[in-house]
Parts: sequence; C-alpha cells; structure tokens
Amino acid sequence: MNFYPGVGETLAELRRRGVLIICYTESLAYYSQYRFRKLGLDRLVDHLYSPPDHDLPEGLSREDIRFHAASHYALEHTDHRFTPVGEYKPNPDILRSILRDLGVAPDQAVYIGDNPHKDVWMAQQAGILDVYAAYGAVQDTEAYALLRKVSHWPDHDVVEEKRRIEDGSVQPSLTLNRFDELLNHICFTAFGRNNHGGG
Repeated sequence: MNFYPGVGETLAELRRRGVLIICYTESLAYYSQYRFRKLGLDRLVDHLYSPPDHDLPEGLSREDIRFHAASHYALEHTDHRFTPVGEYKPNPDILRSILRDLGVAPDQAVYIGDNPHKDVWMAQQAGILDVYAAYGAVQDTEAYALLRKVSHWPDHDVVEEKRRIEDGSVQPSLTLNRFDELLNHICFTAFGRNNHGGG
C-alpha cells in the first residue's frame, strides 16, 4: 500500500493549515483501520467514517480471534465513527449526516473521490463541491469488473453506475490528475463552525 503521488504531502499541508480532514469509505472498520495504520493516515485525518465490522458468531468475541492487544488494532488520533449498516455509496444522505454530525455546512466542504457515480454524483446531490480524482480511477479495469461481481453492490447500482459513466451524465466540477493539484484550485483555510467556504 502506498499513497498516490502528492497525497501524503498535501494532507500534511492541509493539516498544517488547520483544515478538518474527514475520510468516508465503504470498507469495514477492521480493514479501514488497518489501511490507516499502514499508510500513516492516523496522524493526518481527523475523522474516519466507515461501516462497522461484520457480526461475529454467537459466543465469539473480537478478543477471541485477535493475536495482539486491543490497542494494536485501534487508531490513536483519528476519531473513527460508523455509518449505518446496509447503507452504501452513492447515498447523499450519508454525506449530509456526516456533515451534520461534525457541524459542517455543505459550502464548507470539498468531497474528493475517484468514481463518477459513487463519489462525484453523490457529492453533487448532497450540495458539496465535488472533485474527481482521475489519477485513481480504475472503473475500466478487469480487476474492477471482478470487484463488481463479488461486492455487496446491488445489480441496479452496478447498472446505474455503468449508465452514468457511459452517457457522461455526471460531469465533475473539478478534475485532478494528481492530488496535490488540489491546492492550486481551492483556497483552504482553518476550519471553524462560522467559517464558510474555506475548509
């Protein structure tokens, strides 16, 4: 696992400026936390939103299946919160609820994602400035086609995603070829509850 070029440095710069950094993923809690620890995101991101972990069989606890102390699996700095079970992208209500949870107005937020349907369209529907991360797009690869087949995505979501990508009905507000280009387009400022349009 590695960052795309410019990601680590840009996140560090945003953090230096006092920007509130939030990650939202469909990966379950365990996998999300693992990636955060491996990539060093725990020191860069304020809040992580993900689905909780799978339920365990009755009578079995997480401690029963873990090899390390609980502290080994937990994030030290990032506040990890959970999205509702069974709710996935592209659901604009999840984005709205995350913003409400943190006291952020839609015009204070920027949403960056690499999927026109699951990210760009969702952000647009939520009234949040959308940024398309073209450098991370994998929707046309064989691996992504396999992921669609084995994922939790309902058939109608897969069909709708394909339709929106092919017909071009989703047009991003901003497209990045590298993550660090973000700083050339948006003036980020320290987050404050009464500070609109900045961070």
